[in-house]
Amino acid sequence: MRLIITSIIATLTLVTWISCNNYESKIPISDASGSRINVCLVGKWVGLEADETRLFPQFEINLQPFNNQEYVASFKVFSGKGKSIESVDLYKVFNSTINSKEYLNIQPIGARSKDFIFYQIEADSQDSVSIRFLMDSLDVKFETSAEFSAYLAQGESQLDHQIWSKPLTFYRWHTLTWDRTNQVNKSDQFDEFYALGKIDENDFMDQTDAQLQELINGKEEIKIDKIRTYFKGIRLYNGELAFWKMPNYGVIKMRSGAFVKLKYDLRGPRIVDLTNQVEYVNTGNDGVLTAD
Repeated sequence: MRLIITSIIATLTLVTWISCNNYESKIPISDASGSRINVCLVGKWVGLEADETRLFPQFEINLQPFNNQEYVASFKVFSGKGKSIESVDLYKVFNSTINSKEYLNIQPIGARSKDFIFYQIEADSQDSVSIRFLMDSLDVKFETSAEFSAYLAQGESQLDHQIWSKPLTFYRWHTLTWDRTNQVNKSDQFDEFYALGKIDENDFMDQTDAQLQELINGKEEIKIDKIRTYFKGIRLYNGELAFWKMPNYGVIKMRSGAFVKLKYDLRGPRIVDLTNQVEYVNTGNDGVLTAD
């Protein structure tokens, strides 16, 4: 429930970002020369959205070191429930620290406007990070970074709810497992699994649940505990692998009686939930799904 609420906040925040409700400034909170890379922030971070059945990527921030003081960040917006990329923008980013709080100064690269926008790091853990952005409800313009940082340092608690957005949480890709992103077809609801080998994908996709039941009649069932263990190690696919090795097909029968159609790599880590058109990759010790 908490993750769903967080993803709704993420949606509202993205809309706000795009509709230009960020506070913009020609000067940063502090000079980049005094900044240092925070290695805990380096990497790809994913913001989520939700529908009635699952969570899916809405946008991704990839923060990488540019030098010892600055990052370069790509901001990727997804469409089609995470299946395609709508846009990619680039930014220069560096840190400012005031009263033990960490801020990000964010400046577009290649855009007409060079004005900064600002994030405050509210909570930072190994696998997630919560940020708030400075809103344009702050109507003060500063002549120097010293004035800007001094303003944030004094009386910030009284201004917090007025000038900073609600928290927005980003997650590491590896945390977006099958059980975390599926709100309906969780692994503890798996009842049976059948490997179907190499079959015609178009014909497979056209088959109804009743036809699938006929197809598996008499076939050997693979122990469901093995399948549940495997699915606890898979996460959403982030596009880093580009090819299939030995694609095979199978079905999971849920306790509800519904079927989930699968395409999986017999000698590799890729797997696709064909029923919902969602791609995954295995990151556990057992990198392949086999009938052994």
